[in-house]
Amino acid sequence: MNAYRRLKDRIRERGHRGIFLGSLHLLTGQVFRILIQSVYFILVTRALGAEEYGRYTSLQALLLGLAAFITLGYPALITRSVARDADSRVSIWSSGLRVTLFLGIIATTVVTMFGPAVLRIDIPRLVILLLAISELLIFGLICVFNGVLQGSERMERVARVLVALFFARLAVTGFTELVFDLNLLRFSIAHLIGSALALAFALIAYGRGWAWSLTPINLPSILRNIKDGFFIAIMGASRNYLLSIDKMLLPVMAGLAVAGQYAAGFRLVAFVLLPLQALMTALYPRFFQRGHHSHSGSFLLMRRVIPYTLVYAIPVSLIMYVAAPYLGPILGPHYPEVPLMLRHMIWLLPLQALYLPMGDALGGADQFGYRCSAMVVAVLANLGLNLFLIPTLDWRGAVLSAYISQTLLLLMYVVKIMRLRSSSLQPDPTV
Repeated sequence: MNAYRRLKDRIRERGHRGIFLGSLHLLTGQVFRILIQSVYFILVTRALGAEEYGRYTSLQALLLGLAAFITLGYPALITRSVARDADSRVSIWSSGLRVTLFLGIIATTVVTMFGPAVLRIDIPRLVILLLAISELLIFGLICVFNGVLQGSERMERVARVLVALFFARLAVTGFTELVFDLNLLRFSIAHLIGSALALAFALIAYGRGWAWSLTPINLPSILRNIKDGFFIAIMGASRNYLLSIDKMLLPVMAGLAVAGQYAAGFRLVAFVLLPLQALMTALYPRFFQRGHHSHSGSFLLMRRVIPYTLVYAIPVSLIMYVAAPYLGPILGPHYPEVPLMLRHMIWLLPLQALYLPMGDALGGADQFGYRCSAMVVAVLANLGLNLFLIPTLDWRGAVLSAYISQTLLLLMYVVKIMRLRSSSLQPDPTV
């Protein structure tokens, strides 16, 4: 009991209580989210089969990359604004809502018209329309909404909204499979209905008092946010494409069956990344607070966080490597290569445990331009490597491309952080 009290006092004295509790709330939510997503993942992969699942993940990869442009970086801008000034939440939420709706409608129309030509796979336009509304419009609004909660450090509410999202999708999809049998069209309808229910829950449960009382359109404020928002949007899209561009290329270059299995393996890696994402989500407002006046505060927080992320990532990677052969039968007979794929992919987890805190530290120091440029370089490298390696190495080429491009991103972050630290240590020549 005395040891517990000393630990509690230490957390309070060092100002980490909010981070600790926020991470705990998010981690608890992530546990439920992992359980729900695991059931959802198994249900969808078994019901659709490898080829249909490959079509879905190829389209989803395209949509996730576009999603960052739909919100124009407003989730991060809102988090920064509310973290620094709580009174700004109504005005910046109003701007983020309008921007997301405007750009989302345009993007949904364009993707529905030209999606099959871009992906070069046979996929019904109605499926594209339904999934685009779900992933671009509705999920975009959920991200903007959660930006307010995150900036206010209401992490327990962020967690509940995300759990509600995946639970609603699972419930509607499970009902559809039970009553009608699941195919790609019915899945896309269920996905849309579940997403809409989650957004309604968020607005009704946590939006009272600010989400419904919109301010008048403030065009000057939107224009002021365009520069940082554009950088954040490119950064978010680049991060999504860095992790998913291989899933867009594999259906054409290696076949839908291989693409579906590869996407299933990558989804398992994404599951074990969720606790790290919970910690980084809880810390994100603190990076903006620490980096508001000097980047050194943001970098100090980064140095304290990285040991924790590595302590999680390395043992979990070892466990997943050993457990991989036992996961294949759960997915069904359509996914025989997933265990081998997972053993090749899982070491991306420690790599992300290093570069995610570095990227957030640069964002907290308002280095959006450099972070954006680094992400674009990494994505272009990943694209070029995939085009070169997949034809000769199949899915192994996609995995190798992921390691090289993400290592390149890590090195670019390290170089920038070292330069900024070095410049801050230089004496002022005017003194």
